[in-house]
Amino acid sequence: MADLPPIPQGAPPAGTGLGESFGVMLLSTIIVAALYGITVLQTIYYYGRFPKDSWVLKTTVAVVWLLDTATIVLDSHAVYYYLIDNFNNPGAMATEVWSAQVEVLVTYTVVVIVQLFFVHRIFQLRPYAWYIPLAMGVVALASYGLVVVIVARVFKTPAWQDTDTVSINDPLIANWALGMVVDIAITVVLCWYLSAEKVYVRHKTHRLINKIIVFSINRGAIAAVVQIFTFLTKLIVPQNLVWLAFHNALSKVYANSMLATLNSRTALRGMMESDGDGTELTLPTIRNNGPGQRDTHQAATLQFAPAPSSTLDRSSITSVYTDDYGKNVVDIYPPVEKRGTASVKV
Repeated sequence: MADLPPIPQGAPPAGTGLGESFGVMLLSTIIVAALYGITVLQTIYYYGRFPKDSWVLKTTVAVVWLLDTATIVLDSHAVYYYLIDNFNNPGAMATEVWSAQVEVLVTYTVVVIVQLFFVHRIFQLRPYAWYIPLAMGVVALASYGLVVVIVARVFKTPAWQDTDTVSINDPLIANWALGMVVDIAITVVLCWYLSAEKVYVRHKTHRLINKIIVFSINRGAIAAVVQIFTFLTKLIVPQNLVWLAFHNALSKVYANSMLATLNSRTALRGMMESDGDGTELTLPTIRNNGPGQRDTHQAATLQFAPAPSSTLDRSSITSVYTDDYGKNVVDIYPPVEKRGTASVKV
């Protein structure tokens, strides 16, 4: 009887190893396929409900959906490679196949796009405080740059236990830390901006603002939890591949958070109409220009999409102008750009 080949370093333990390693990969791929179905449904709803959104926003949604689709394809290829083509091949199972490596890069591409989407929303709420979203954008891009470094190094040493090396472990920790900073900052700043507006609006409008704040907190909390568990399981038990259960869901969580934000505009319009405020919400803010200078009063008007049966002229609904107090009109459907106007999308 021929001797069995030696099991390379990093291969799953004999017997019980497959269930905790590639069994997790198989089950997580099946579960995230269901989450991908939600992404598809939300994408279809978005294009059907908001056909007049800007081409930039519609292109962003398309790119996120295509990248999320790519992660499913790559995950499926990895499962087939390990469990069909190379079943009971310890040498192949000890290293990461190319599709698993590329999937990490594609996943974090979705993450950074969605993070920048929310950073841009923060900028639109208070353009004069541009330095806050700028700092968050720089950190998000730095975190993504570390992912590129990690993937490049893993291509050279594609062992599943790659976190044993300092060249992978250090940028991995830095990437997690920076990504967490961005997600927490987005949640905190959005809640801060919206909470500050409660002082200037009618009491019944607080319900709408509270809904937006709760949604922002939930989005940030879910993204943070997935990021934390991905990092901890990858760092503590890399040989078990338990981290894949959380990592594979990462792109779905971020993609659906962006799509849910866009698609929730219809529900927000319904809340405005039920409160008798029509489809417009004005959020006045005061900008402190420093000692010796007069404060600037700025009012952001949020105009939500009219009902499909509305016969109102869209040009009258999406008109945008800047008055002496620096009033900016925020519209779900971006208007035709005119000289001397300012438009901020929700």
